Amino acid sequence: MATLKTTSAASPGRANGQPDVRDMDRKTLIDLYPPKLEPMAQGMKHLLHILFMVDALNRWFKELKRNAAVMADCFIYYLDEDGVRRSISPDVCVAFDVVPDMIDGDLSYFVERIGKPPDFALEVASESTARNDLYRKPGIYAHIGISQYWMFDTTGGDYYGLALQGLRLVNGVYEPIEVETLPDGSVRGHCDVLGLNICWENGDLRLQDPETGQFIETSEELVEGRRREAEARRGAERRLAEEREARRREAEARLREAEAREAELAALREEVARLRRQQG
Repeated sequence: MATLKTTSAASPGRANGQPDVRDMDRKTLIDLYPPKLEPMAQGMKHLLHILFMVDALNRWFKELKRNAAVMADCFIYYLDEDGVRRSISPDVCVAFDVVPDMIDGDLSYFVERIGKPPDFALEVASESTARNDLYRKPGIYAHIGISQYWMFDTTGGDYYGLALQGLRLVNGVYEPIEVETLPDGSVRGHCDVLGLNICWENGDLRLQDPETGQFIETSEELVEGRRREAEARRGAERRLAEEREARRREAEARLREAEAREAELAALREEVARLRRQQG
């Protein structure tokens, strides 16, 4: 798998007439380098995997209180080996310890301006992008300096040849990350950049906490979980109300019994008093 030779991020651009972007404001940057149109999500299932990654990773890093920018279809601007500024757009990318304000609302990530490349990139396979994902993008991502690049194929391998594969940057070259096929047919690999296992499970993209073995819930699972929790609360409240009602009825019944006994006792006292008066 070919890789591009890593070059300096700033000086080649100026040497080739590229403006220094480090001190430019957002508007100037976008005016100079408007995002180039690239294929977006290819169909609803492709889009759902991307949305799941963004949502799940944002929730994961928020819980960890870790500074992470999680982006989808973000345009990464970089200098190629000839010092020409170009852009590329992964389906999902993550950058740690960056200033959020430096990534503008149009999700344009200027490596020079931010001072570091993203740490993670993911592509979800589609018929129109698979060849680029396999043969063009690894070299570019390695040149940019993205630590890990993962590819996920919903079909199990029709587009990429494998259901799941990860690449780790070592001395400027990507090396494969070991993935395993489990007895149930799912495929799992550990992404140490994210601190998570990335899994292919019946065509679905899942993220797993390697320490607990728990999967990060999808939005549907969260909604279903909340629905069940609400239903359980309503059931508990209903049972509590029924128990209170039963206790009230039981107390009222005991009260009626006590009142009946009291009335009976009063009648007996009155009868005894009457009989004593007759005898006197």
